[in-house]
Amino acid sequence: MKAEPLEFSIWAVGGGKGGTGKSVMSTLLAITLARLGRQVVLLDADLGGANLHSLLGPRLPAVTLNDFVEKRVTSLEEAAIETGVPGLRLISGASDILSLANPKYAQKTRILNAIRKLHADVVLLDLGAGTHFNTLDFALLAHQQVVVLTPQMTSIENAYGFIKGMLYRRLERVVKEESPLWPHLQPALKPEPGAPTVHIVDCVQAAREAGGEELETLEQILRDFHPRVLVNQAQAQTDPLAGGVVANVAGRYLGVTPVSVGQVPTDPDLRRAIDQLRPLYTLPTGSPSILALRDVVRHLEKLDEARLAQAA
Repeated sequence: MKAEPLEFSIWAVGGGKGGTGKSVMSTLLAITLARLGRQVVLLDADLGGANLHSLLGPRLPAVTLNDFVEKRVTSLEEAAIETGVPGLRLISGASDILSLANPKYAQKTRILNAIRKLHADVVLLDLGAGTHFNTLDFALLAHQQVVVLTPQMTSIENAYGFIKGMLYRRLERVVKEESPLWPHLQPALKPEPGAPTVHIVDCVQAAREAGGEELETLEQILRDFHPRVLVNQAQAQTDPLAGGVVANVAGRYLGVTPVSVGQVPTDPDLRRAIDQLRPLYTLPTGSPSILALRDVVRHLEKLDEARLAQAA
């Protein structure tokens, strides 16, 4: 049975560094959505190391994101190729085109604007690793940011760093240096060399105590910022708690509340498919990862529905 129609939504899947299975999770989320009857576009926004085409079957996509950047096609719709999953199209990032690793501002803006015009129920962005501005700007375009981590402490730290990077980037884009709020936020957003570490939660408290007409803008950013946390490769009973650790640290030092959307267990079927270079849509429907991602998608769609109801 097909799900009820959902208004256009953008999901971005990211994390700190590589190795968390972010691209695999992006692909499986897209496959799951399509099997639920959604029209999905999966866009490889890892501009310097695209690899989604290898997870979905086509080895050498005939058209890629670079064709749009170089204006060989006029829209991202023309760069979206069919996959082996009905309802799922892929826009490949062309990993052999180094010019896309650091697109110019105009190129990036053109891509971001074009993403909003895609014809789909859900556009799913697979982000590059790290926290440079290009990655963060793609993340902040999305209605939902899904942060993938594994139970290892280094991955937990990287996930927190990615959430922090997104929040700081959003604040810097809204609170300009001429704003009366800037002196309060500057010690965290742009500290002086050698200055002691100041957490943004303390800066926000200082801004609240000072008051002012722009304070509500700051409060709204914090209220609306709820990144989704997805734990991958969970094994032991305590592994899913990794998401709670990220949420607790983000609450303490950033003053924001990430939302856990579930966990995906270690899956031998998935590992074999990757090792054998088989498209991920060939995974058995009863595989642990497939079953877990169905629950994750249901959770994310409920969050989308709540967002749309609040905006209505």
